[in-house]
Amino acid sequence: MKLSLILVLSLITLPTWGGIELRQSFTTDQSIPEGNPAGLTATGFFTQPVSDLRAHQVASISLGIQLTGGYNGSLYAFLVAPNGLMVTLMDQPGLAVDGFGAASSGMNITLADNATVNIQSVIDGYGTALAGNYQPKNPIGTLGCTPDNLNGNWQLFLASTMSGGGTATLNSWTLDIHLVSAVPEPGSFYAALALLILFLATQLMRLVDPARLPRRPGPQA
Repeated sequence: MKLSLILVLSLITLPTWGGIELRQSFTTDQSIPEGNPAGLTATGFFTQPVSDLRAHQVASISLGIQLTGGYNGSLYAFLVAPNGLMVTLMDQPGLAVDGFGAASSGMNITLADNATVNIQSVIDGYGTALAGNYQPKNPIGTLGCTPDNLNGNWQLFLASTMSGGGTATLNSWTLDIHLVSAVPEPGSFYAALALLILFLATQLMRLVDPARLPRRPGPQA
């Protein structure tokens, strides 16, 4: 009984890792003015409670964008977090590659820092809709979000910088936020682990052959 109790107490002192996913979509169905730098600002109120006490830091934030029509190579977009910081998501994708920009119309994409292709290098063809996972122009991780400032108004700004490609419509957009436990100091973790192993080894030796362990000397006669 004593061994079991000590073992449980030892285990719960060790650091634990875990994660929690927060996801919320916002339906917009609003047009992006063609060739107008004023663009469209879509506001979504993020209301996902962080109930997991182990979720001490934001590991990643990804953004899904679903829009139809328009000319993707003319789009400019940025995201503003509740903490007031902004990150540029795209700036005329493909323009710097071929001088014309991505000729596709509409998109159903996810912008994530861990993707392998940057949205700025896309030069997909006319008449297709852009799909897949892409890195944003600048990392979303630079927003510096924490579990304490996730809830509130997020703003997605989209503008069409050129005329002649048709009007695009933002149908919806989605925030995916991955939270994880804070990583403990390596020294404290391995010290606790070493103590636990030493304790278990000592208890095992006592169970197998109590005579092998030193005992306190008894009172002298």
